[in-house]
Amino acid sequence: MDGGTDLRLTTTLGAGAHAVTATFSGDANYLASTTSSGVSITVASTDFTIASTGASSQTVIPGGTANFTYVLTPTSGAYPGPVTFTVSGLPTGATYTLSPNTVASNAGPQQVKLTIQAPSSTAGISTQNRGWVLAILLLPFAGARRLRSTSKKMAGTLYILLAVCFCIGMTGCGSGNGFLIQSPRDYAVTITASSGTISHASTVNLNAQ
Repeated sequence: MDGGTDLRLTTTLGAGAHAVTATFSGDANYLASTTSSGVSITVASTDFTIASTGASSQTVIPGGTANFTYVLTPTSGAYPGPVTFTVSGLPTGATYTLSPNTVASNAGPQQVKLTIQAPSSTAGISTQNRGWVLAILLLPFAGARRLRSTSKKMAGTLYILLAVCFCIGMTGCGSGNGFLIQSPRDYAVTITASSGTISHASTVNLNAQ
């Protein structure tokens, strides 16, 4: 009791509206009493949001990087607890860094930067093109009988042509996207922010060349 006013602090009330009634049991100077009507107190929920800002889709070349930014915002001034992050959906071999990688519960709104490092090479023989590779490799054997009746010079020329065709197919004439090279692919990259028992996620698109 302070100057006729009862001051009490509590942290046990959950989010939502609460009706508070004051009761005084009395003492040598004052009679017992109870407030005639309760006082309504609304406790805000400790939640937060995370949203992508800037470009939500980016393209990355082998060995390159892509940067995505997010804004993390508490809905009532504070987070339920320290905020941690996880990232999923990355291309095989890709790595990522987050800045910051954790956020304190009382930090307020924060900008979070996700940097994705693509592997140095995404080249590989795709499943649908393995038949082409096998056909090219077996072609010299299919014509072996006929080659026996030709001159060594003609046979050597044919093998050179086959080797050149194979190399062109593998490199795509220097374009980096030959018919034997893995085609560009989109990845749904998801960042999940967790605080206390609450988690929220935001998804962006990464096009890996």
